[in-house]
Amino acid sequence: MAVCDMMTPQGKCTFPLSCASRSIRSNCGACELGEEDKLGSIEVGKLSDLVVVSGDYMTVPEDDISEIKTLLTMVGGRVVYEMGGAGL
Repeated sequence: MAVCDMMTPQGKCTFPLSCASRSIRSNCGACELGEEDKLGSIEVGKLSDLVVVSGDYMTVPEDDISEIKTLLTMVGGRVVYEMGGAGL
């Protein structure tokens, strides 16, 4: 399956950000994997995969989304990336 199967003739993805955000925040993947006891939400005892970004991609102008920076990335509850000077 393509990353974005809703492309305009100009090559722009038309998948609504609200749908992308909802699918990212949900624990659907954990349920499909049968791992909802370990994954899918941020709770004590669960593995955390999350990203902290510098802006709200739901409210910035579309042309500015590419300016949003990744400040911190956690995989399995461990920090795997932290932007220098992020102040976290």
